[in-house]
Parts: sequence; structure tokens; C-alpha cells
Amino acid sequence: MQTAEASRADATPIASIVIRPIEPADVPDLLDLMRALARWHGKPEAVTVTDVELLRDGFGERPLFHAWIARDASGRPLGYVQASPSYTSWSGRRLAHVNNLHVAEGARGAGLGRRLLATAARWAQGQGMAGLYLGVVGFNPSAAFYERLGMKRAGDRRYWVDEAGLAMLADPDPAG
Repeated sequence: MQTAEASRADATPIASIVIRPIEPADVPDLLDLMRALARWHGKPEAVTVTDVELLRDGFGERPLFHAWIARDASGRPLGYVQASPSYTSWSGRRLAHVNNLHVAEGARGAGLGRRLLATAARWAQGQGMAGLYLGVVGFNPSAAFYERLGMKRAGDRRYWVDEAGLAMLADPDPAG
């Protein structure tokens, strides 16, 4: 998982960035962002999903995943977050699993990663989920980012929040 905590290369004002649920027309850009994330992980060959599969699995009556895309005022894609429902058998509750969080290199460092994660948290709240979790690879420097957001470490490479933490995470601007 990659976040917005790297240096920022451009001056796109965060307020002008729109985050919205993906639409079928967004699938090519979503696939490009997924490939960029895979390259960042050093695994460009890992993304084998096709646009046809994303259209099949991300839309319809029972989508397998939900995703939101961030675009600047000119429509350029700057990042995305993808989440899926999960289930914890110990409490019999649903959880949100954030599969991917990615902010394009030129848009990092201005809070877009925080806003994307807040979008996924609001979705989880709206679905009545008991919390949210995600995993990170060992070399990813985002651990401090997730901890600043109030996420707790659960195991070696997982972070999570319960319902109370979900409410805090869902607020895209906790200071204001």
C-alpha cells in the first residue's frame, strides 16, 4: 500500500481535488493507477486484471469491490482507494478491507491519502461495518502515516480501527 506521505512534486490545491466512486469510464485510469502502484512495489508484472474483469467485478448489483478515484480540476487521475467487505467470525461483524490506497507521485504530501482513506471509512460506516483494516508490505514507509491517523498495529504488517476509530478516520479534516 502506498500513501500520500512522500514529497509533493506539483502544486495541485487539495481543495480542488474531487474524490468520487468509480464509474465504468474510470476503469482505464483505475487500471493505470493500479499498475503504477505495482511498479512502486517493484512488481509491475503483478497486475494481471483486465478492464473487462474490473467492469465485471466492480459494478452491478453485488460488486466484489468498491473504489473511489481522485481527480484534479482538469480530470487528471491522482489516486484511488479500493475496499471490499470482509467478515470477522469472532464477533459476527463485517469489516472493511482496504485492498489498495495509492496517490500518484506528483500529488503526494498534501493530505490526499488521508482524504481517500476517509472516503473508504465513510463507506464502511454507511455499510454498518465494525471497523476497517489494511495491510502494508515491509518496505512501505506508511506505518507512521497510519499510526498518526489512529490506526493500531495488528500483527506484523496490518493496521486496523474499530468502530470508534472508524468514526475518527471518516472525518477528512479532523482539525476543522
